[in-house]
Formats: sequence, structure tokens, C-alpha cells
Amino acid sequence: MPTCQVCQREWTWKQTFIRQFRFNHRMTCPSCGESQYISAKTRKKMIGYVILIPFILMSLMAIIDVTVINISPGLLYLSEVCVFAILIFLLPFFIEITNTEEPLW
Repeated sequence: MPTCQVCQREWTWKQTFIRQFRFNHRMTCPSCGESQYISAKTRKKMIGYVILIPFILMSLMAIIDVTVINISPGLLYLSEVCVFAILIFLLPFFIEITNTEEPLW
């Protein structure tokens, strides 16, 4: 879980989960109210977790012939949605925050 750089308090999973869905990278600390920013390192990881991993899984599903492994396409798509949901719920454990906004590149 992220720790505020000002007051050194650790955020809860729920607080982090709610704040991760903002379009900007600024997050307000629930304890002291200071602005915190998602680090560039974390944003790069989030791109990989949220976009690349499901894309790779969908590509694998397209490559694998469904008739060979005898699994219905609906079950494969359901598993894709489950993997994506698991990734979203695990993201708060990987978020790191800083006092200043860092450029992505």
C-alpha cells in the first residue's frame, strides 16, 4: 500500500482503490490532505498490467484453436474478464506515490 510522503501514514486498500481511477495523477492523502502523485514507475507498471496483459491474453485466445482444447469461446471470454478484474483489484498493492509530479518519460 502507498505511504504518504508528508505524514508517513499508510493508505488502506479501499482508499487507494477509489483514488486510482482518477484521470489525473494527483491523489489527496486521506490523513493530512496533502497532494500526492502516482510515481512514473508505477504508471508504467499500470500500463503493462491493465493494457498489455489482457491484450496478450486475447492474442493467445485468437491463436489457440478453441476446438483443439474443447473449451467454449464464452468460457474463454469469461476467463479474460476475470483476469482483468483480478488485475484491477491487485493494483493498489503496487502503487507508489511521491510529493512531486514526475514526467512519464
